[in-house]
Amino acid sequence: MAPQTSSPSPRLREGSPRGALRGSVIVPAIGLAVLGLTLACTDSIQEQVSEARAQLSGGQVALALGMLTEVVAERPDHKEAHYLLGVSQLRAGQPGLAVGPLAKASTSEEFGVPAGVALASALLGSGDAMGAHAAASRVLEQAPDQTAALHTRARASLATGRPAEALADAEALLALDASALHGFQLRALALTALGRLDEAEAAHRRALEVTGDHPALGPVACLGLAAFQARQRGHVERARETFAGCLAAHPTDLRVLRATAEFSPDAERALAPWREAVAREPGNLALQAGLAEQLDARGRTDEAATRMRQAAEASDQPAAWLLLANHRLRHGHQAEALDALARAQVHAVGEDADKLRVLVSEIRIADGDLEAAEAALEEIQLPERRDQLKGLLAAARGNPAEALAAFERALERATLDASLHFAAGRAARDAGDWERAARHLAAAVQLDAGTTGAALLLAELQLETGAYAAATALAARQAALGGVEAPRALLLQARAELATGNAEGARNLVAQAERSGAAPAALAVERARLARREGGAPAAAGVLLASGLEWTDPASEDALRFLADDLLQLGRAEEAQQLIDETVAARPERGALREIQGRVRFNRGEVAAARQAFEGALARDRRDANALRGLAEIAVAEGRRDEAVALLERAAIARPSDGTASYRAAQILLAQGRVDAAEAQLRAALKRSPGNAFACNDLAWLLAEEGRDLELALELARRATRLRPEPNTFDTLGWTLMAAQQPHAAAVSFRRAVSQRPDAAVFWYHLGLAQAQIGDEGEAVVSLRKALSLDDFEQAESARSLLESLDRG
Repeated sequence: MAPQTSSPSPRLREGSPRGALRGSVIVPAIGLAVLGLTLACTDSIQEQVSEARAQLSGGQVALALGMLTEVVAERPDHKEAHYLLGVSQLRAGQPGLAVGPLAKASTSEEFGVPAGVALASALLGSGDAMGAHAAASRVLEQAPDQTAALHTRARASLATGRPAEALADAEALLALDASALHGFQLRALALTALGRLDEAEAAHRRALEVTGDHPALGPVACLGLAAFQARQRGHVERARETFAGCLAAHPTDLRVLRATAEFSPDAERALAPWREAVAREPGNLALQAGLAEQLDARGRTDEAATRMRQAAEASDQPAAWLLLANHRLRHGHQAEALDALARAQVHAVGEDADKLRVLVSEIRIADGDLEAAEAALEEIQLPERRDQLKGLLAAARGNPAEALAAFERALERATLDASLHFAAGRAARDAGDWERAARHLAAAVQLDAGTTGAALLLAELQLETGAYAAATALAARQAALGGVEAPRALLLQARAELATGNAEGARNLVAQAERSGAAPAALAVERARLARREGGAPAAAGVLLASGLEWTDPASEDALRFLADDLLQLGRAEEAQQLIDETVAARPERGALREIQGRVRFNRGEVAAARQAFEGALARDRRDANALRGLAEIAVAEGRRDEAVALLERAAIARPSDGTASYRAAQILLAQGRVDAAEAQLRAALKRSPGNAFACNDLAWLLAEEGRDLELALELARRATRLRPEPNTFDTLGWTLMAAQQPHAAAVSFRRAVSQRPDAAVFWYHLGLAQAQIGDEGEAVVSLRKALSLDDFEQAESARSLLESLDRG
């Protein structure tokens, strides 16, 4: 039986975070009149594919991505192009985007196995462990000895709680290659999950024996054993002995040095190996920077600066002076940073000199001296560096789209510049173009693994779209690199673990971030997230109130916003108002505080005071999107819905990277019955914030209701359940699967909805529809009777009619 229609309405209540959405490509039909042109282009297309393949083989992933994107747009049936595009996206750190092209390529005979292997990896990297397991299994049906598929399936089994299956695949891997490090690692992980710790430790030891003194693999195996001893067995002293052995074998390996320092019992013993490594290789700037980071982490910033200055003076290399400049910038010493850059410029010529001029201009921009920065344009020789500086200036003036255009002009001449891709990624994010942001950030990470800022921004985008496995992997990799961004990486990793339900893992990572020097306000927010997951708003508010944060500090603004929300939710609006009023009185110049004040006042029904607070925030920043949204809510409350939509559209323009305003506008339009206009706003919301679960859910529902764009609808519905696994999203996914003629899968999703909300009549009705459609009439009768026994619902009459027809047999 076909699904019953109902009036479209908002399926969830609020907006949510930012993230990613791929639009579908519409390919027009090709008529006979252009057939000759199509045939003439075939050779050219194949040449492009061959060139892209060569670029990919040479490690030029960013170039290959651009070429292959053009090819598949022109030739959507070209299997090799889809395969290479998927591999490029996978190597660029975009597993979610790789899934579509790899799935298409995996259906071909020629690329079925390699594309299937890559597809399994992409699915696992994007958080779909069940899909990864299925894809790897399909490959192994065709090629039982495919080691990469065995490896991915084992990891997927571990991720889905099937350690025995993972162990079987690890043993199969080792049977094919008795020296495979990843085989031993998987065996150890599976045995650990099974509680067979003695055997797991033996597997770690065997991995270490196999890798020996290998400079790349040896440290991995050695650190794996040490970490197992410390974390799984609690044998800290034995772990320290293992770390000492790792250090003896690899005395200048950054990974070993950082791990050893983390487990050292005191600061001096942690620093000693670093000092020895620098003494061994005094010209190794990475070691010099690593020692400075360790000193910074222990509060010995002046000593770190002195050592870096000594290293720079000894080598007089521009790169050494640049390291010192970056260190001084991180600690707020702009004058010293400029002095170090001046020393670097003495020896720099050509493009290096232009790059340094841009860096100096960045400091000027950060200080608010845009005129001095703009004056440097006349000194810069290379057009790409002039465009880079123009982009920085446009970003500083609040024009992210203009900045993105400038950065992309620069990239036409400097395609392989990681810093330019990073800048373009930030601008694209701020301009509300997630797909371009992800592409540029992934290119930055692929071109230079040390671009931690790009990697973490990409991890944030992955986290916000529910690609938790990819976000975890990227954040963990950057945390392992250490440095000043390590605490932020650990907190991102903690948030991803919490999103998957691993509260204990998240708690350990937050503690590790604290040891690494994370900012108190950032720690407080993450601890509040943990508390909210386990104890709701009361626990979260308790954590924030006990944090000891200074609420007038701008760094505490996010924590204050969290606290105000929790207090309002708990009905403690008077307490929230007193707190925010005192903070505003102390810092009246901060518009963001007035916006929070306005929300608290509005919650208490003090509309005039709320309006005054929101307008006060706008007087200080006319682009304050939160204040505009606040005024829109007042307009809705007063029945001025068209004015509210206009205010929300202004808010969307003011903050292009946030789709919350567009989503709220869609809700208002849906309530007015303006479905087409609402759909346009939902699509705008998802372009800006593809991780907005509410917009994903509502647009999926609208498309399913009309039976169009069902591939997109399914993608959105699945994303919504990943981001917010709750009854409404599971119901929407089921409804979308029904529209796509997949009633068996729909029934599974509807069952999840009713298991979480057994008192929701409409969910039981939908389950009954699915059961009836797959021929399970007995279960359908039970579900329909359950629906009708609960509260009345819009489709009750349709439910009675279906039940009567089933009863008649």
